[in-house]
Amino acid sequence: MKQIISFCMILMFLLAITGCSGNPQRTTSTSDQIVLTMMNNWGIKSADFDIYQERIKDFEEMHPNIKIQQDKVPAAEYMTKLRTLAVGKKLPDLAVVWPGAELKPLVEGNVIQPIDRVVRNLDTSINSQYLEGYKMSGHQYAVPAKLTYVSVIYYNKKLVEKAGYKQFPKDYNQFLTLVKNLRKQGITPISVGNKPKWPLQSSYVSTIGDRITGSKFLENVLEGKRKFTDPESVRTLKVIKQLAKLKAFNEDINSIDEVQNQDYFIQGKSAMIMTTSTANARLRIDSGQGKNIGIALFPKIDGGKGNALVSPGVIQYGVGMNNNLKGKRKQAAEEFLKYFYSKELYEKQALKGIPVPITVNLPNNKDNKLITELFQLTNHDIAPVYDSVISPEVKASLENGLQAIITGGKSPEEVARDMQKIVDKEL
Repeated sequence: MKQIISFCMILMFLLAITGCSGNPQRTTSTSDQIVLTMMNNWGIKSADFDIYQERIKDFEEMHPNIKIQQDKVPAAEYMTKLRTLAVGKKLPDLAVVWPGAELKPLVEGNVIQPIDRVVRNLDTSINSQYLEGYKMSGHQYAVPAKLTYVSVIYYNKKLVEKAGYKQFPKDYNQFLTLVKNLRKQGITPISVGNKPKWPLQSSYVSTIGDRITGSKFLENVLEGKRKFTDPESVRTLKVIKQLAKLKAFNEDINSIDEVQNQDYFIQGKSAMIMTTSTANARLRIDSGQGKNIGIALFPKIDGGKGNALVSPGVIQYGVGMNNNLKGKRKQAAEEFLKYFYSKELYEKQALKGIPVPITVNLPNNKDNKLITELFQLTNHDIAPVYDSVISPEVKASLENGLQAIITGGKSPEEVARDMQKIVDKEL
């Protein structure tokens, strides 16, 4: 009887051990699981967004105890939601943030925290000038995923040559002649997808403005040394009015978006578009039309103070970390950021033709020649993009004003006065 009791006790003990230990390959318990919420605008299919989603997926596979729970917000709604959550101090654990003027209220509102330790432990060296936009008071608050130049003109070589130009015009007067010749042939000279409002402001005003006023103008405006009502600044808006009067733009300019605009151009319905460097992959490589699509920068403007080789551009897709993250959750977030912004991220983007803030050597092949051509075109000084410098209120005033100029609802002078009134209140 004692032997039977002893055997039963031993058996129960062994069963207890087995139940507690479980399979050694499934050691992650619910209590060890860390879920980090992340808000981004990476929901649509694009060369860079596909890479970012792949990075997130790979990180989760390498770290089964960390889950990145994404909130993919449409680009047109993203900034509004980010600001609303920031004001209520309800930011997710991680969120895509913009540099400069957009970053400042997040830092001053104490809703995001520095990531200096992450930057020190990255496996690649990022050019210091591209870190500056995400730096405040000596601390780094995000790291750029890529560079975006907003002033790349993609043009249909056959259509431009048919209009009398084997080479893209080098000055604005020649450019106007090209526009007129294309219009005479029944071809839309320049198509713009301005439904989200940023293209005319970001690509056109930033570029044309830089050609006329030079790259220090916006900085001087924000310091109270210059005004948007200055003749040079108003001249920038007059160029937009002039192009609209010449019917250089597509009639549905304010009702199609950037993706539709790219489709419009690929289908040969317009001779050129001016948009971001990110579009290089889709327009020249993925479309298979690389031989017939040339790239150029907006030409010099007589009497302008800017350098025609300069490209307005921004650093993009830094991820900010909620100031409330502490302990293991903070460590998990830092681990994710360190992995996400590793050298592999930049190399993969460069191979897709996306400019990045580190030096990458590309293999020599047909597609990479088109990429190298883009990198060489934009490998000069970088000028500020309007919406990366001016306040959200001034930006909204400019974007609404540009739509009004296109439709004839306001004059360039009126739009300039509206913008300056807001700046005066902000100073």
